[in-house]
Amino acid sequence: MEELEGILKAGQEGELLPCELTIDEEGDWYHNGQKVIREEFVRFFYQCLDTLPDGRYVLKWKDQVCTLEVKDTPYVVWSVDIEEGAIRLFLSDWSWEVLDPATLWIGKGGIPYCKVKGGRFLCRFSRKAFYQLAEFIQEGEEGFHLVIGHESFPLTQGEMEVKNNNDRGVEQSGSLSGS
Repeated sequence: MEELEGILKAGQEGELLPCELTIDEEGDWYHNGQKVIREEFVRFFYQCLDTLPDGRYVLKWKDQVCTLEVKDTPYVVWSVDIEEGAIRLFLSDWSWEVLDPATLWIGKGGIPYCKVKGGRFLCRFSRKAFYQLAEFIQEGEEGFHLVIGHESFPLTQGEMEVKNNNDRGVEQSGSLSGS
């Protein structure tokens, strides 16, 4: 990972420098405007991904910390599968995770979002994943619900609020309770 030494850099005491890395709306990583195409680099970046209390996204590695720009969410659901009565998500870090339906909501433009990695990170669904998820959505008297087996979870409308224009510290407003 010596090739990454120049990307992750420490600023002066208490200062955070930008990594010059961006995650776009589709979960693709860019360095100085060039797409990062090496899977091992992207996997490494995800292992280093963290958030600060103010909501900014950072990469932390050894004693180095730098900020990165996230256009929407740091994780994207690339595909959806069902296994043993649970909806499984294939994420942009090449990991599989079980959907926590209580964290699912519909955002601006009808795009579904959820929380992943133990609720630590926001995640948006790609178009392909949304169509796959739509197989489990039914309309009822009280609106749309995600139906998994015999359980039904209402889909709430919500919006992410930007805490800082340049740094995508975001919070979802509206109910995440699933009730």
